[in-house]
Amino acid sequence: MFKEPLRAVIGKLTYRRRLARTWQLIQAEYDSPALTLDRAGRESGVNKNHLNTLFRQTTSFTFHQFLVRYRILRAITIMPRKNYSLLEIALRVGFGSLTTFERNFRKLMGMSPKEFRANLDL
Repeated sequence: MFKEPLRAVIGKLTYRRRLARTWQLIQAEYDSPALTLDRAGRESGVNKNHLNTLFRQTTSFTFHQFLVRYRILRAITIMPRKNYSLLEIALRVGFGSLTTFERNFRKLMGMSPKEFRANLDL
């Protein structure tokens, strides 16, 4: 009936639930600098190293890499609103400083947040 032993199938479902819980946590609390792999592991009921392995196998990113990308994505959605400074945007999406935000943004987007925002006006 099953190509895999039932225990293996149940194990996969458990991991999917844990990953789903982690995704829900990221969506709800991406803006909190206190959101860490350790916390995500505790709240998902799995060892942080194992969670990171599951995350990498599923998304090809570590938990931290994924979180940074999600924060950058959220920042990009705020950038057209000129009433927010880049520092306010950085803090609003969970980066601890403007420097950290700029470094990660440049690494992922190939330009600074200021350059990106300027291109929005074109």
